[in-house]
Amino acid sequence: MQKNKSSITKYSIKQTTQHFKISKDTLLRYEKENLITPLRANKRGDRIYTPEHFDLIAKIRLQKQQQYKLNALHMVEARKKLFQKHLSTVNAQNRLAV
Repeated sequence: MQKNKSSITKYSIKQTTQHFKISKDTLLRYEKENLITPLRANKRGDRIYTPEHFDLIAKIRLQKQQQYKLNALHMVEARKKLFQKHLSTVNAQNRLAV
């Protein structure tokens, strides 16, 4: 963590990934998806993250977790419908066999 002349707290990509326990690839994917735009520290283009970025990353992660849960729920419902369809087919076959 660094503070510059204007008292803005700055974090490196390593500090940011460690704080959120995410990989560097995940953080860069957020950038590629235009979900976050880090500051650039120098001519090399080192990424710098601020507390505002941390707030945004936390929101992104929460939203992605909620989307994952929603997708899992949809998958359960789809499997339930498939099972019910299969069960109906088996029951119909059993009635024909009797």
